[in-house]
Amino acid sequence: MKAIAEATDRTLWVAGNEGVFAVRGGKISRHYGDVEGLPAANISFVDADARGNVYAGDGHHLFHLEGERFRIVHAPGRDNFVSLLTDHTGALWMASGGLHGISRNVAGKIDSFTTEQGLVSNDARILFEDRSDDIWIGTIAGLQRLHNGRFTTYTAADGLPKGQNQYDAVFVDKEHSIWVGSLEDGVGRLHDGRFERFSVGEGLKRGQVRGFADSDEGIVVAISDYGLFRLNGKRFVPIAGIPHGYITSPISDTAGALWFGVNGNGVFRLDHGSLRHFMKADGLPGTRMSSLLLNEQGAVLVATNEGVAEFRGDRFVTIADIPVISLGRDDQRGGLWFGTDDGLVFWKSGTARRITQTQGLPGNFVLAATTDDADNLWITTANTIAQIDRKQVDAVLTGAENTLWPKRFTQADGLGSRDVLPIGQVDMERAHDGHIWLATANGLSVADTHAPSAPLAQVFIESIAIDEVLQPTADRIIVPPGRHRLTVTFTSPDLHSPEQLRFRYRLNGWDKEWLDAASAREISYTGLPPGDYQLRVVAANEEGVWSNGEASVGLHIRPFFYQTKLFITLACLTLLVIVVEITRRRTRYVAEQQRLRFQERAAERERIGYQIHDTIIQDLVGTALQLELIGMQIPENSEKTAYLLADLTARMREMVGKSRNMVSSLHSMATPQYHLLEVLREAAAEFRLGELPVLRLETKGKQPIIEPLVRDEVYRICREALANAFRHSNATRIDVCAAYTDEGIEISISDDGTGMDEETLRIGRSGHFGLSGMQAHAQRIGATVLIESEPNLGTRVRLQVPTLSCRWWQLVRNIVAPSVR
Repeated sequence: MKAIAEATDRTLWVAGNEGVFAVRGGKISRHYGDVEGLPAANISFVDADARGNVYAGDGHHLFHLEGERFRIVHAPGRDNFVSLLTDHTGALWMASGGLHGISRNVAGKIDSFTTEQGLVSNDARILFEDRSDDIWIGTIAGLQRLHNGRFTTYTAADGLPKGQNQYDAVFVDKEHSIWVGSLEDGVGRLHDGRFERFSVGEGLKRGQVRGFADSDEGIVVAISDYGLFRLNGKRFVPIAGIPHGYITSPISDTAGALWFGVNGNGVFRLDHGSLRHFMKADGLPGTRMSSLLLNEQGAVLVATNEGVAEFRGDRFVTIADIPVISLGRDDQRGGLWFGTDDGLVFWKSGTARRITQTQGLPGNFVLAATTDDADNLWITTANTIAQIDRKQVDAVLTGAENTLWPKRFTQADGLGSRDVLPIGQVDMERAHDGHIWLATANGLSVADTHAPSAPLAQVFIESIAIDEVLQPTADRIIVPPGRHRLTVTFTSPDLHSPEQLRFRYRLNGWDKEWLDAASAREISYTGLPPGDYQLRVVAANEEGVWSNGEASVGLHIRPFFYQTKLFITLACLTLLVIVVEITRRRTRYVAEQQRLRFQERAAERERIGYQIHDTIIQDLVGTALQLELIGMQIPENSEKTAYLLADLTARMREMVGKSRNMVSSLHSMATPQYHLLEVLREAAAEFRLGELPVLRLETKGKQPIIEPLVRDEVYRICREALANAFRHSNATRIDVCAAYTDEGIEISISDDGTGMDEETLRIGRSGHFGLSGMQAHAQRIGATVLIESEPNLGTRVRLQVPTLSCRWWQLVRNIVAPSVR
């Protein structure tokens, strides 16, 4: 096999020692040899283009498949060739492999490319077309690429005035001709595909062309300080009456008047031979004019170093206090573009919004701005020509986005130069067909705004390094435990404008959104926690269009043993056990301290009770006996004295009774060893004054161990209820029932006495606080006291103590501190 090519129908064409073979579906479907018009033994080349044409060659002759036979192609381009190629347009390329370079045959028209046209060597051996439609040429001196750029550039070799190949102004007239001004060699006109030159011989002066205007009487050219010249037939003639000075930016208004500026001397209007001079007194913001323009309504606008003014009536009116270099119209939005030395300004209805280099503008010194048929923005700066998607511009102007991504053009795109000459002339124009024309420092260039879009970028991950150690290529990378620096490099093959590619990335499992890498091709992550991640990278081509495909790689970062779920679970359980143990020990300590305080409290109460009994009560009893003896010895006739002594004795005995009650109360907390009903039985004995009422005590269930403070409050509530029943009810029977269940304790004290009315039940008797005291004691322990009573139907007091109140102490002791007793 000598050569192979694939056709659009997926047929493989193979050149071998016996001719050419067509292979379809993995099988040879047809053989072409001597009978079919080929010198079978000599065929060494084969190629198939996008239109279905099949070519074969032997190095001296080229054959084309026509029907079932190959026929020789006469004058294909080179008599001798070693490689051939049909590009996407159907053009036939041939490499000579000797001294004649390469040739291109386009519909019978043959173009040759040798070292004179830029080849590094005439000995070209290999031809190849890539997906960007660029032609790659392999020579013995190196590899070259022929790029089919957006721009076509014309120079003096194409018929333009020489002018050192520097062109200063461009203009499109009413007849759609393209005019270009040179440096000191006149002007050129492109019409119907042919250039025509006008120089000194046609009446022009040698100077810098500063602009063109399309008047009713013909094209007008401004040449530096030589004035204005009008085309008359085939010659230019000077316009009389033009003031001396550097003429700038001529235009014609809708009435046919000619406007122009003179450097540093304001604006002039030439209207059918009448010349008028406008200065600050006529409304100009400044006298250093840089640009003239007709707005959408046909009014004249002038840009100066101190602002922009519009001609209204008979004078200029300032519309923007912004120093402006150039003016441009935005017809689709009804606004204006102001090129300034501090960015680009969009002005509409008195509102100005600025974009600068910090937001992605190619430069702050904007020389010109216009839009193409697709409403994309084209701008020129001191050394950049760029196109910006209008959606991006609008997004930045409204604040929706912060950055522009302009498409910058270079000589690789067909530009003669990226440099345009600043201020005072029009260096960019849009033609009627939508093409953008530019006068550059090295030729007249035209951009095809309808050229096909650039292919979508394809992104690839080049390498992954862990702590600067490259890892083997794989779909999933295993990262050892620890804190590592992960570095990923990626790229998108683009030999045309790789610097304009953009990338964005996202690490699934870590990044919450896509991150912009701009033009960087390397990203790093440090200290990622253990887990599974997926790195995704996408690229945008030079036109800012993001690709649908993406490059991705999986990452698995292994944990240390102490980062595993099992270890963390065990650690949490251990911590829980430690917390429980600390809580248990602390609760045990608190319980012991409370028990000691309770014992101290009980001992103190007993001590006070004994002191009262042994001191005050004894003294009171002795005093009372002495008073009784004195009363017996008083003569019978001393009735008054006897009465007073008897009264004093009664008071003393009353005080003794109260003191005994105090002692009894003090001892009431020191009786934890008794059953509750036994304590109540003793209390009832203190209140009894006769045989009635009859007291009946009943127990249901087994009394639990009750926390001391709760027990004391229960005892006080029940004691108060018994006291009320004995003293105030006039009852004949009192029933006490204590029921112990899992839900708590319920004690019922009822009598068959006189009962209470509703008001007494609600607020109690005047001067008595027993009922409210019972409620207060109950609230302290979270219990509930219910009192039911009606006149002559007795009273029932129910005390309900829930389990949490009566048993919490026992639960704590059983669960947390079982040794506390």
